[in-house]
Formats: sequence, structure tokens, C-alpha cells
Amino acid sequence: MTATNRPEIVDRDTWQQSFDQLLVNEKAHTRAGDALAAERRRMPMTPVSPTTVVGEAGEMSLADVFEGRNQLVAYHFMWHPGQPTHAQCEGCTMSMSQISDGARAYLAERDTTFAVLCTGPWEEIAAYRAFMGWTMPWYSTAAATDPGATGFGQLRFYLRDGDTVYQTYEVDYRGTEVMDVTYGLLDRTTYGRQEPWEDSPEGWPKKPMGWWRRDGRPVAQWLRTDEPAPVTGTTTSADGTEIAWTRQGSGPDLVMIHCVATSRERTPQPTLPDALAEHFTVWTYDRRGTGASGDGGEYAVEREIEDLAAMVGLASGPVTVYGFSSGATLALLAAAGGVRIDRLTLLEPPLLPDADPSFALRDEAQRRIDDDVDAADQWYNTEIVGVPPEVLAELPPRTDADRRNTRTIVHELEFLPGTSAERFAGVEQPTLLIASDATAPIMYEIADALVSAMPDAERVVLPGEWHGVDDVTLTREIVRFTKRPAHD
Repeated sequence: MTATNRPEIVDRDTWQQSFDQLLVNEKAHTRAGDALAAERRRMPMTPVSPTTVVGEAGEMSLADVFEGRNQLVAYHFMWHPGQPTHAQCEGCTMSMSQISDGARAYLAERDTTFAVLCTGPWEEIAAYRAFMGWTMPWYSTAAATDPGATGFGQLRFYLRDGDTVYQTYEVDYRGTEVMDVTYGLLDRTTYGRQEPWEDSPEGWPKKPMGWWRRDGRPVAQWLRTDEPAPVTGTTTSADGTEIAWTRQGSGPDLVMIHCVATSRERTPQPTLPDALAEHFTVWTYDRRGTGASGDGGEYAVEREIEDLAAMVGLASGPVTVYGFSSGATLALLAAAGGVRIDRLTLLEPPLLPDADPSFALRDEAQRRIDDDVDAADQWYNTEIVGVPPEVLAELPPRTDADRRNTRTIVHELEFLPGTSAERFAGVEQPTLLIASDATAPIMYEIADALVSAMPDAERVVLPGEWHGVDDVTLTREIVRFTKRPAHD
């Protein structure tokens, strides 16, 4: 503290006079707030159409959220679907971190329930609530359509008459600061919030906005974990192509290779890096031509192998490579090509033993992409991969990013043909071949063939779904394998 950024020093009597003058305005402000609250109590109300939400007890009505009380205060939490904990809303996290059990108990004494409503899927928002250690009830409003029951950033107030719910009031933006004890306390300190917009004396400290997030995480998350937030960057492959990557977690290095036509943003395993990051330093990257990586011009699988080598080169020690589907086959090709890989963990790598020297499949895919990229994606999934119709029906709507990524299916159709198990007989790295107990039978045959051909490979079948195993089960098995001694 310097002479230019501190209040004037005066005696007690002078200070008291200044305080008494300020107190006049403080009381006027309080009474003005009382008058405004009186106006709120005279507001009309509007009905909210019957709305189904999902909570810990499953589906229920919005009226059930009141927990038998007549009034409900609900905060609508912004949600980023499929994103990890560190990427969720820092402002909403700040506000909810200040809603205590004690506050909710006192609200209940006035016949009022506090709850969080969120448009995110229940499984995701429940996991975030648990991660943050919050006890207030959360509900997914993903199916809601009434404007009074959906949205984000609003603090809404409701009244119930039997099973009919009415909205009586709402605020957003700075209006939600009523929940934020932090602001109320800072506003009464000498330096205030220290935000650029505040009217403060010359020389008072000012700091950039965005202080709700520190070192890549909403600040309150650092009370729950000391795990570093993910870091992003790029590395340059041997041919000059920029490859975009993300690093998270700590421990032994593990590089993930995505399956065909996906990226870090659009992967079918969006939360697996978070699970693995509890045990490893996890490196994920966009394969060339997808996501934020460059495409490098004319494709050759040797370039993709060089991309993986560049990623392995970022690690500080021995590297385990995890590959999913065709990404697992690419990992095998890289190991056979001499990339410095310590261990391989592979989830259902497809092999196409029959060679395609004229690249007929690749050229057919390109023709279909040029004609209709969405139809090409459908063709690849049904005719090449064999995705069951019920699985296809559950896939999320396609985005422009998906369409860009789809153009890389020709890469797979260049390197997959001619991949027999015997081709990898010289891969000596310890290799774990993982299959789901609900997958296509061909995947067991491929895994068995690889185990027979490779000197140090084992196969496990885990509970799962078609071409997939849940994050927890998969992570547990990968951790087990990486601790297993290599065969002599």
C-alpha cells in the first residue's frame, strides 16, 4: 500500500463524521430497496406450462421441485454439453458456491425451496454437482420448452397452487448478485471489486475482468482439486503440418488417438481424458485434417505416423498410447513403423486383411463426399463400419465441424486395407486389446488373431455397449495394464 492508493488518515471524530454522513445515504438505499421489494410483491404472475424435469429421483414435474413448499427460487445454470469440469461456466459456479445449506434452511423456514435448473443432460450435471460437493438439488430441464422454465443465467421466482406453477419474478446479469455474498462484502471494502468499471479514487487498484477463473478453472474448483487445468498448444509434424493438442492431468504420459473423422471437440469419448487424467498426463490431439489441425495436403499414412511421433516427442518419459477403433489400428501401424511407444492399449482396432491396391474404397468415399458429405458419412457408418441402426439413431445432430471431419474418412480407407494381424508380428511392445461384451463378434476374432501374432499381447473383454466401454471401466483396465510387468 502506497500513499497514492490508500484513504486519508484522520482522527476518530473526523472519521465518525464522515461515516455518519455516509450512513444517511446507506439508510436511504435500504429504504429504496424496501420500496422496490414492495413493488415486487404486487407484481402479477404468469403460468408455466406443465414441465417435466429430471433429478435424482428420475422424472418429475416442475411442481415437485417445490418439495411441498409454496415458493421456489431457482437459478438457471449455464451448461456446456460434453465439456469437462474446468470448461463449465465460471460465473454460475461462483454464484452457486455461495449458496449454503444454512441459507437453504432459512429459506425453508419461510416456505421457500432453492434449486438449480439446468438445460444440460442429467448425467453430466449430476457429475458436476458431485464434483463441486454441492448439496442443493439440481434438475435437468433439457426437455423444457416453456420460456419460464428454461434458459441460463436467470434467477427466477415461482409460486405454486397445487400442481400449477406460476412465475412471479426474474433477474439476470447483475440482478443475480443478490446470491453473491462476495460482492456484498467487497463493495464495503476500501478497494471494492477492483473492476475497471468502478468509480474509485485515482490510484486505487484495478484488475481485469474474468477473475472468476484462475489458471484454467473456475476459482471454486481449486477447493475441490489441485489437478492442473488442461493446456492447449500445437506441435509441428515432420512435413510442417501443425497438429493441435491438449494436455491434462499428471503422472506417466499417455497419448490418445481418436477414431475416424472425429476431433477433440467431437470425439465419441469426450470425458475419457478427464477419467484418465486422474492417473496419467494425458495428451489428446486432432488428427490431421480434423479439428484445429492442418491437413498437410495430399494424404499418406506415413504423415499420420509422423504426427503421432511428434506428439510422443512432447512427452517427458515413456509413453503409453491409447487408440480407439481405427485410431487403434493407426497406433499399431506407428509401433510397427518404429515410433517410440512404450505400451499400447487398444479398444477394438478394426483390421481389413484384403488389400485394395487400386484404392477403390477410398475413391468411392471421395466420390460420395463430393456429392453429399452427410450421405457419405451415413454410407461409411453403415456399409464400412457396420454401425447398428439403433446406435446411429442415438447419435447427436451433425455439425459443420462433423462435416469437415467426415472428409477424412478417405484417410482410413487408404491405410486400413491390407492390415492383417500378421503384419504386426514384429510389434514387441506390451499390448492390451480391449473389447466390449456387447460388440460385434468380428472384434473378438481380430483381437484373438493379434494376440496370436504378437509376442506380448493380451485380450480382455469388458462390460460395455456396441463398440464402447464406459470411462471408469476402461480407465481401471488401462491403469492395471500399465502397471503390469512386460513379458520377458
